[in-house]
Amino acid sequence: MLKHLAAFLRLPWPKRMLAVEAAVWLLLARLFVSRVPMRYWRLDADARTERAGGAARSAPAVGWAVRRVADRLPFEAKCLPRALAAHWMLRRRGGASRVVFGVRRAAPERRPEYHAWLVMDGETVIGGRQAPSFTPLPAAVPPAET
Repeated sequence: MLKHLAAFLRLPWPKRMLAVEAAVWLLLARLFVSRVPMRYWRLDADARTERAGGAARSAPAVGWAVRRVADRLPFEAKCLPRALAAHWMLRRRGGASRVVFGVRRAAPERRPEYHAWLVMDGETVIGGRQAPSFTPLPAAVPPAET
């Protein structure tokens, strides 16, 4: 624990603040996943929020912060909370990112495995290492307005 604190204190101020933000969003994402039914989730990209590429430039830093912090938290933050935390952090910066869900079935008799990753401007921000072995699920189509 002290080793992690010392490493945190050696970070430059902007990265330190990004790490604190990532920790807060990871905690909120973990609570969100465990408490909010999926039918209320809205995880699509909203291009109207894009601000002059600022979010695209910060995407690698956000991905770094979420990965780094998630590995050191006292609770488990798997792929979905990580993707959600990065999604929310990039939305705050005006980014239009999209959470992608994928499925993989190793053998017919085994249960399928699921994975979530975050994509922005065609680039994977977080969860990309495992993503190629999963088949992306189609995005939900919103109901037609009457």
